[in-house]
Amino acid sequence: MIFKELLTNVLKHSGAHNVSISLSWPVKTMLFIRLTDDGKGYDENRSRRGHGLVNMKTRARRIDSLLSIESTPQKGTTAELQVKINVKV
Repeated sequence: MIFKELLTNVLKHSGAHNVSISLSWPVKTMLFIRLTDDGKGYDENRSRRGHGLVNMKTRARRIDSLLSIESTPQKGTTAELQVKINVKV
């Protein structure tokens, strides 16, 4: 659900022409999902925080995960979701 909302935000707000999605699993207990766009970005210090970003970060914490978002005006946005995975071997 978090990843779907990130993609929806790119489509609705970014004006991006390109989106890159990568998955990595560097350790058995953590999956990294990174989404980068070349959209208009935003100034994190001046932008008003919408409920969407707050809700996504809250949902990530509820599943013992972390969502980080970095954005720069005219240079796009990168979001990384670190999902904790309980693997029993």
